[in-house]
Amino acid sequence: MYKHCNEHKLFELVDEDDMNADPCVRAMVSETEEGKKVEREGRSKYWAVWRRIEDPVEVRIREAAHAPDGY
Repeated sequence: MYKHCNEHKLFELVDEDDMNADPCVRAMVSETEEGKKVEREGRSKYWAVWRRIEDPVEVRIREAAHAPDGY
């Protein structure tokens, strides 16, 4: 999954400082059932977070829909 998200043009990897500051990431790692299970079993946890980049095609479509007549 990491490889696919990392290679996708509409996603960017969130840097480690931003991940560490995000309370949602902390909850995902330690408060979910999967996170708790991994912790109980003494296994290592690995995670990564990607941010969706706005699609330039969608931006143009949205701008065209809101453009005044004649443009």
